[in-house]
Amino acid sequence: MGRARRGGGCVLIRLRPLLLGVAAVIAPLGCAIIAGINDDRVLDPVMSTCPVTKLPIKPTGASGDTGPDFTVAIRTMDLGEGPNASDIGLDLDLACTCPGPPSCAEPAWATDPHCDGTLGRDNAAGHGFGRVNGFIPGTISSMPLSVQISQGNWSLLIRVRGYSGQDDDSDVEVDIYPTAGMPNMAPNWDGNDAWPIADTAVGPGMNINDPLFVDKQAYVTQKTLVARLPSALILILGDLRLDLMLSAVVLTAQIEQTPSGKYRLSKGTIAGLWALPEVFKGLSSFRYNAGTRLCTDDGLYPSVRDELCAVVDIKASPMSAGCDAISFGMGFESDPAMLGSIVPVPAPLGGPCPPADGGASTDPISDSCGP
Repeated sequence: MGRARRGGGCVLIRLRPLLLGVAAVIAPLGCAIIAGINDDRVLDPVMSTCPVTKLPIKPTGASGDTGPDFTVAIRTMDLGEGPNASDIGLDLDLACTCPGPPSCAEPAWATDPHCDGTLGRDNAAGHGFGRVNGFIPGTISSMPLSVQISQGNWSLLIRVRGYSGQDDDSDVEVDIYPTAGMPNMAPNWDGNDAWPIADTAVGPGMNINDPLFVDKQAYVTQKTLVARLPSALILILGDLRLDLMLSAVVLTAQIEQTPSGKYRLSKGTIAGLWALPEVFKGLSSFRYNAGTRLCTDDGLYPSVRDELCAVVDIKASPMSAGCDAISFGMGFESDPAMLGSIVPVPAPLGGPCPPADGGASTDPISDSCGP
């Protein structure tokens, strides 16, 4: 979960626009001070003792005829790493930790305070990435990762199907496609960039219309898109390689039209659960400095692992006995794009981690938190 800054009996709520500095608007709301714009990025809570917002309710009726599908590519993103983790994400556990109790039993090695962010947001991943950056400076940082997008190294495509173009639409489909990057070229961001689709985003038939990460019951309320997907993969490539497989994913964004009449998504949020087995799979694929591995016998590895384990804050499923996942949040802005051809995902540079002396594996995929 993210952190909220508290002073006395009040909560300082800072809603920072994506990749910008200090918010421009400050207005009192009871004991809370809200700086910025409330983007309705928090899930509808059952019971909560902290100030929260709600996602818009699904409209009751279909909106009529449907328009053409549209696709966007994420152009800038914000993981909320470090101090601004509390400004990014959604209320995923329907709880309000600090002052309330945690939503799950915390293992002894999950030593982070785990306080919710502003308006109930959960984004322990952002805080954890900030801590990892303390050991490998700038590795998982929003600004350089957005630069990598601008260079065509990676992005995330979002396709909206069956949208009527009206303010309300109770029946749309949302597909998410990780990309394999645009080799040796940068996107023009004119709506005609055809991003190659990672083959891990589609079914075994390699059909672009058979996405693995899909919500066929998404909706639009007052131009706000809401989708819930069982899972989604965020594939970061370039100077950094990190495979982020999330579960219980929620996407929300404002639908806007560009001057050319095409659609884009703005003020977007992708939130979900990063279960511990997927964390260690991610560390297995992790590369930094354009190809440096982080194997378990690397001197930095224990620190990176322990920082991520410390922020575990949420259940991966209702059946979990205790906290066994990291809450994740990412803000984004996007521009119109096109679906390209399906291509294989490149293997992590440098190959897998080699066996240690005696044959023991040094691949993080076989590791876990705790002793």
